[in-house]
Amino acid sequence: MMNGKWTAYYLLFTQGISLIGSRMTGIAIGIWLFKTTGKTTYLLLVPLFTEIPTLIIGNLSGVFIDKWQRKTCLIIGDFGQAIGSLILLISIAFNFFSPWMLYSIVLLQGIFSMLQGTAADTTVTLLVKEESREKINGIKEMLFPASGVLAPMI
Repeated sequence: MMNGKWTAYYLLFTQGISLIGSRMTGIAIGIWLFKTTGKTTYLLLVPLFTEIPTLIIGNLSGVFIDKWQRKTCLIIGDFGQAIGSLILLISIAFNFFSPWMLYSIVLLQGIFSMLQGTAADTTVTLLVKEESREKINGIKEMLFPASGVLAPMI
């Protein structure tokens, strides 16, 4: 059995892989959307719909995370984002994609991402002793920008 610090490293590693995959999906959809429509407006509305859930109900997510099992929240968050990506892939492959579908899916993915992020933050805090929190939090804070660099390269 892993101790809390190694469990936190493992959690951060898996969350980093998930984040890279999500960022790769976003890049691929952006490129495809621009090539298909030739318009940047559709592309620029995606971050808006992704962040609306955090803006509106982000402050309540901690309440739900405290009441539910964090592990379940992490799994649901990752699974929900993956299902959204799969629906987008199917809609593009079978040619029934539309911008409203993209916005609906990224809105839902924003909810799942908010759930996952809050659960991961609280889980890492609970797993690690106070003297190791600075190091773990430093690594955690590097994941988003690092995934932004790695995703386009991959």
